[in-house]
Amino acid sequence: MKLQKNINNKMMLEEKISLLKPFINKWVAFSENKKEIIASGKNIKDVEKKLEKDNRKASFIQFILPFDSHYSPYVYKKSNYANI
Repeated sequence: MKLQKNINNKMMLEEKISLLKPFINKWVAFSENKKEIIASGKNIKDVEKKLEKDNRKASFIQFILPFDSHYSPYVYKKSNYANI
């Protein structure tokens, strides 16, 4: 059972990679069911214009990073530097 779950997870990951690979370093809008990309562009405004032109709604818009990169969000707070 666990082996089958791992195989299914790997297949899902491969599907997501094949879906996203053409959109690396671009902004994309996902459909309401989150299974397809309905618009893409160099910046978020381009994506919003395409959605508006096609009269479509996205569940969310996201920037697609290269798969070999890392992103660690950090929120600057003055209190983080109080002890320096």
